[in-house]
Amino acid sequence: MTTGQRIKEVRKAAGMTQKELAGKLGLAYQTLAQWENDLRKPKIETLERISIVLRVPVKQILDEPSWLHENLRFYRDIDGVSRNKLSAETGIPVSIIKTYEDPCSSRFITEEYLQKIADYFQVPHERVLGYSATYEDMVKRFSEDKAPSTTTSVTTLPEDVQRVASSMEQMNEEGRGKVVDYAEDLEASGRYKKRGAARMGKEA
Repeated sequence: MTTGQRIKEVRKAAGMTQKELAGKLGLAYQTLAQWENDLRKPKIETLERISIVLRVPVKQILDEPSWLHENLRFYRDIDGVSRNKLSAETGIPVSIIKTYEDPCSSRFITEEYLQKIADYFQVPHERVLGYSATYEDMVKRFSEDKAPSTTTSVTTLPEDVQRVASSMEQMNEEGRGKVVDYAEDLEASGRYKKRGAARMGKEA
């Protein structure tokens, strides 16, 4: 999708006409029409003004892919947070979280909700929107959870866990979900569980 197409999509999602948006920007609507039809390209300063008026991150109106749907699900899965819990603790409706995680949805995230999600998972905005929720994130968050409280050393992931994580990084959302489901089934059986290990239960 081009920058012009994304401006059009975000504008429509905000419920604005070309004339309304152009008016708020102090421009002729014909200029906006030229941008949306990719006949001209707006300057980055103009894109920033558009993002402010439409209340979305400027990244969403650049011709860059957003990985929000994958990253949000990734962070929820790795922290064991259900949509209902995320909704209750951030104030973002469950229905909106669901659309954010749907790769076929055209819903754009607002700056307010992006800030809430980034704050909740304690990651920068770019890690929520960009292609960045990777194996390194998994290692970092796992290490922080497992680090002994009485020492400054950081626990590293076992080699077999690293191999699984590396493989999962190459999978799509459905594939990762199947791996997680299978791992939880094995853990729930009790047969493969470590002695004395406290189960990190996930909410349904």
